[in-house]
Amino acid sequence: MAPLEAAAVGHTDKVYAVAWSPVDPHVLVSGGDDGTIRLWDVRRGGGGACLLTFNQHSTTGGVRSFGTCIATNTALGLAVADLKRGRRAVHFVAAEARASTTASAHNNGVNGLCFAPDGFHVLSTGRDQRMRLWDAGRGTNMLVRSPP
Repeated sequence: MAPLEAAAVGHTDKVYAVAWSPVDPHVLVSGGDDGTIRLWDVRRGGGGACLLTFNQHSTTGGVRSFGTCIATNTALGLAVADLKRGRRAVHFVAAEARASTTASAHNNGVNGLCFAPDGFHVLSTGRDQRMRLWDAGRGTNMLVRSPP
């Protein structure tokens, strides 16, 4: 991946969806007609505001069912426990975070976004008739199948 560059971090078409993080008031995701989802830190200016671009081809492991994917994640369970104690366990800003002009979240425009209440996951819908669950800190596709 290329380093962050001011010219490489913005949407290249209209933005149709935006969602604020429930755990960090400075972080939001946006989805656009270019098929990309981008994670932003509004405290940063210019090219540094986009922390990463979600990539449908970058995955966090094998296919999981929607009902069990969150419950079986031990690290997530520990982080949720931290949140219950009043600590912010989600840190989106990472030195290796990169934005990309080639990564796409959907094969067509993104028209819906929402964070999970824990702030660790983002759910997106696209005009490609797909719904995807994302690891919000990495921008990776969780490859979750909805129940039949």
